[in-house]
Amino acid sequence: MHNEYSKALGKLFDEMPKAVLAAVAVSYASAGGDALDIAERVIAYEWRVLFENGIVPQRPTRHAYKLADQREKEVNTTQYPETRKGA
Repeated sequence: MHNEYSKALGKLFDEMPKAVLAAVAVSYASAGGDALDIAERVIAYEWRVLFENGIVPQRPTRHAYKLADQREKEVNTTQYPETRKGA
């Protein structure tokens, strides 16, 4: 199944193993591996955003929603105060 994001990779998407795509995603989500402790939450948050905006049809799992909620709380309270709701 393809979406606009996978289509942007062209033939490379079909050729690249899922493990490599995961490594690229985690690398980006964790500032090149410097923040691996947040990668799972960042990826889950992005999955939720993509689903809620109709980019991907695959609904996040309950586990992914919990991780996404944790990430949203982190972003809205501590790490990026300028992004807090109401700020």
